[in-house]
Amino acid sequence: MHQRDFARQGGADAVTSALWPLSVDGLLLLATAGLLKPAEGRGRRARYVVWLAFLLGIAVSLAANIAAAATLTWKPVLVAGWPPVALLLSVELLVLRPTKHGATTLRMRRTLPL
Repeated sequence: MHQRDFARQGGADAVTSALWPLSVDGLLLLATAGLLKPAEGRGRRARYVVWLAFLLGIAVSLAANIAAAATLTWKPVLVAGWPPVALLLSVELLVLRPTKHGATTLRMRRTLPL
């Protein structure tokens, strides 16, 4: 609901604001899937594009969450901002997860922009 309200405050009409959460969450979902796929066969540019899509989705989600905070004091902002930050950190941990053989995939790590 807060993403829809965020879009309305930004000037979106009723239909666009109703679709706004799908665009943000859909981008995050697809980017996460892209990050979790093995890096073999994809170039560095493709990995950067996937990371850029993921980070932009996080930024928009974070902005919408903070805009929906009850007040702009540290506790409500922390509570509102935590979910996108937790998602960012969770996906990073999944990307860096050990392989079946117990070692982190170095080829994948070398292509990350972070």
